[in-house]
Amino acid sequence: AFSDKQILSGSVDGRNDGGIDEFFILVNGHLAESIPDDFWPKSNSELEVYIMTCKHDSSFKQAPITTLIPSLIQLLDFSVPSSDLKDSYNEKLLNKRNMLISTYKRLASSLVKFDINIIYACRGDEEIESNIQAKADQSCEICQECFSDCTATFSFWGNKKLLLKYREKPNSSLDLKFEHCINQQGQYIILANLKSYYEFIVDTKGKLNKHLFDANVRDFLGLN
Repeated sequence: AFSDKQILSGSVDGRNDGGIDEFFILVNGHLAESIPDDFWPKSNSELEVYIMTCKHDSSFKQAPITTLIPSLIQLLDFSVPSSDLKDSYNEKLLNKRNMLISTYKRLASSLVKFDINIIYACRGDEEIESNIQAKADQSCEICQECFSDCTATFSFWGNKKLLLKYREKPNSSLDLKFEHCINQQGQYIILANLKSYYEFIVDTKGKLNKHLFDANVRDFLGLN
């Protein structure tokens, strides 16, 4: 889980935001801007980009996606210098774009997975009209045209999904199969084999249970 500060770091909302409210870049599950230079992965890199637009509307509308589409075309075309986009987009958004450019170039030789996730959230239900879905599909096509090696998805988050996500809590009760336990005055050392330990620290999808670790534990990055 990310800290409040890390969540706020993704905000690009404001004037000239191109219809984008949040922009996150993750490398192996970590925010790209929080990775020290010495700890970037040298192999098996996974890059995830989350682009979010959030509205107070009581239903999903076509207009926010229509606004988003030309932004995707320009921002994801790395042949266009960011200096040429200063009149169209705010500084926070262009900083995220520059970070995506440098991250993608840095990981190009080791990238095994590249996902672009576009999320449109509002207070409506998730019954999507066909014309709105067509615009969403177009957004994904733009991403895949810009990056032939990426998988792009567009998700609609309505009131039910937002509420479920808000209430979602990580599993705090986990079982670790161990070989031996040493107890001295209420302090414990557990000896377990690597297979059991691995099964303990990942979820059912094989993803690391990050809530088990302090924020400074960088698990699978680089030299660790």
